[in-house]
Amino acid sequence: MRVVVNATVTSQREKTGIATFGTNLLKALKELDGVHSYCIFTLNDPELEKMSNREFDVLTLPGVFRLLPVEFSWICWYLWYYTGFNLQLGSIKPDVYLSLDFSLPGYKNCPRVCMVYDLTPLLLEGAYPERFKTRYKMQVSHAMKNADRVITISQSARKDILEYFGVDPQKVEVVYPGFDDKLFTAAKDPGTDKKTLDRYKIDYPYILFIGALEPKKNIVRLIDAFEKVKVDGSIPHRLVIGGKRSWNDAAVFEKITASAISSEINYAGYLPNQDLPALMRNADLFIFPSLNEGFGIPPLEAMACGTPVITSTVSSLPEVVADAGMLIDPYNVEEMAATITRVLSSGDLRQAMGRKGLERAKLFSWHKAAHDMLEIISEVSGR
Repeated sequence: MRVVVNATVTSQREKTGIATFGTNLLKALKELDGVHSYCIFTLNDPELEKMSNREFDVLTLPGVFRLLPVEFSWICWYLWYYTGFNLQLGSIKPDVYLSLDFSLPGYKNCPRVCMVYDLTPLLLEGAYPERFKTRYKMQVSHAMKNADRVITISQSARKDILEYFGVDPQKVEVVYPGFDDKLFTAAKDPGTDKKTLDRYKIDYPYILFIGALEPKKNIVRLIDAFEKVKVDGSIPHRLVIGGKRSWNDAAVFEKITASAISSEINYAGYLPNQDLPALMRNADLFIFPSLNEGFGIPPLEAMACGTPVITSTVSSLPEVVADAGMLIDPYNVEEMAATITRVLSSGDLRQAMGRKGLERAKLFSWHKAAHDMLEIISEVSGR
């Protein structure tokens, strides 16, 4: 069976959740599946391109996109995707088409599977620019009507999809993300870890947030809660914020600059994957107060590092941490601050949360994600 994959979501230079899902799923599929052949289309993903071979053919479509600025390459990609790409698919004749994007081309001569990670752009006001929300709704609506199967990444996201679009429940399935269990471990390496922290000018002790600086990540309220904790108590901790710059992130930097304790807040910038474990396992607390998530990989990675996690009661996040973490109302700054204080003031509580987190993380893996996806691909193909 030949599977064609639209993997353009993995082409981010600074990878966030969706790109992380796409790259790691494909890596796991390559390791797990020795039967089927894959034709993977990206815009520019050196990590995937290094894996290319006869049965796992990674192509950049078209190659000229490498020469264009990113904003133009994506425009050209969409023009190609809905025109010339159909001709290319006709020459390949795939048995199954898998889109890791939330869109489908016009090609209809095989079963089509489409990822829709969540409906945050449609459900959370102000989460994304209006122009993106309009395009997203159009593309997801098209996928809902035309895909043979829609895959999402949590039961919460599946519930949102079923309620919003009213599609047949049997059409929408869940494939949970995983984490790199060789990279994200609780085993500290004092020398190497310290070098990583020094590179980002991070001093012990600290609490940590990782995520793109998007409005939905709720970073402004997190800073409010951290200020309250510092004023009301005598904790020595700093707040470390790591993540790529994003749309409408000016409010975050304005908040940091205006804060009376701005010297206690460290924006570390975008953190490549290989540096995350050192920051996570040496933090006294990982906090992720997002307003909406399709899944939320950073809390899972933090649990795999044995770090206690505080996250939100909303969307998929209770599915990720269950009873291994503390759940808070992300809109309630007082509750957030009180929970931070409670966890930081008890070493026994942190240790118990760390142990529970390690056990909880074992339920998720990229191998399992690839296995579940492979079952769906085989089912829709009739093989």
